[in-house]
Amino acid sequence: MTLTKQSYVATTRKDGDWWLIEVPELDAVGQARSVTECTTVAREIIGLWLDIEPEMIDVTVTVEK
Repeated sequence: MTLTKQSYVATTRKDGDWWLIEVPELDAVGQARSVTECTTVAREIIGLWLDIEPEMIDVTVTVEK
């Protein structure tokens, strides 16, 4: 049986020394120390929110200016 990944969209923006990550579909937020960590952190946020493994999540992160 093949499990289908769930897809989500997240946004991120610089907020002081941190990057604020928002997943609007879930009304969930988190933060990362660098922009390169944002996709991983977004997957973790979604995984925790939905109680699924982060590997089962596809996320597209858009950087806001």
